[in-house]
Parts: sequence; C-alpha cells; structure tokens
Amino acid sequence: MKFYDINTDFGRRKNFAYGITYNRDLMLRINCDKCGSKRYETFSDDESVKQTFMLTNNFFSDFMRTDLQRIILPRVNEIFTKEKISGYHICDNLEIITLDQIPEEKKKELRRRGYDVKRFSNEAPECYRFCVDGKAELHDKSEIITVSVCDKCSYVTRRTKDRPYVDPDHPLYITKSSWDGSDFFREKGSENRIFCTERVVEVFEKYKLTGLEFTEVEGL
Repeated sequence: MKFYDINTDFGRRKNFAYGITYNRDLMLRINCDKCGSKRYETFSDDESVKQTFMLTNNFFSDFMRTDLQRIILPRVNEIFTKEKISGYHICDNLEIITLDQIPEEKKKELRRRGYDVKRFSNEAPECYRFCVDGKAELHDKSEIITVSVCDKCSYVTRRTKDRPYVDPDHPLYITKSSWDGSDFFREKGSENRIFCTERVVEVFEKYKLTGLEFTEVEGL
C-alpha cells in the first residue's frame, strides 16, 4: 500500500477559489504571555458551529481550501461513496456568502486586509465540510521532534531534527502498524496534516477531480 501527503493545488491556468471566513469570531486570537505563541485558533472541528465563507473567485475546484478547513463540491462525496473511499465524513453546516450579500463595511475591511473584493464570487455553490476521521503516526525516521507543550495555552512546539523549525522538504514516513486502515487519515496529534492511500489518488485521477496535489510518503 502506498501513502501520500496531501497538499493544495492552487490552480495552474488560473487560481482556484479560496474560502475566507466571513465571521472572524470563529478565529480566536491567542497571544500567550508564557510561551510567546501568537496565532489564531479555530473551531473548525466543531460541527455544531456554522461556518460561513466568501469565495475569492468563480473558479471552483472540487476540493477548496479555506482558512478553517477544506470544503468539497457534492460530486466528490458521490464519487467517494460509489468507490467506497473510507476515513472521512461530510458536514453540511456551512453557508457561502456571495459578493452582493457582503455589506460595504465588510468589503472595506476585506480591502484593508489586501483582498481584491471585486473578484469575489457571486455564485454560492453547494458545498460540504470535509472532515477526516482516520489516524496514523509518523515514524521516528521523519525526525519531527516535540520540543515543548505550553501548560497555559497548550501550544505544541515541534521542529525537524537539526532544524529550528519543521522542515517542509524533509521526507515523511508513516508507521504502518499505527495506521487504522482508512483511505484518508491524519497524523495523530496534528490536525493540520492529512494523508491518503493510493486508492484516493487513483479515484482522483480516474474522475479528474481538482484541488489537491499528492506527494508519496513511505510506510515503515
């Protein structure tokens, strides 16, 4: 079985639409005076909280990246259900806001943040939140070290061995004995990194789906 690290395909001919959170209350600003961490925490895994997005243009990929999590068009779920792809579920507790629904004050705020608002989508495609359930652990050969866990804000500081940061170009390895058998899975202890099996890549290519890129990782 081959495994793959999943990344965003931003579009080659032109940029795919990106989802921007309309309600910034879903993004909690944290400035920890103990560990010095400055970041936004989100409630992306809380399916009882409605997520509302604005799309940056009308060029929709099947998988769309947002500042909270990935969202998908309905045909993705239809295809994955047909092909019996495992390790995920969908949530429909979201809303797409179109350009003509955005108040002028909100548009001004977005312009101040650097967005080209006039290009925002005036379409509201049906979408689902894409939630990954599968789990696996990275092998020690990946050389990602947990340096500390802040006992005040729970921030986890990690780095690649002999680097002051997590090196995105350092090879990753999956511990096969920790993999739960799902086609989609996350690294245990990290909600950000998503992996998949070769079955996902085969289905993705078979149906010419868009919005993701895959980098093979070794299982040990």
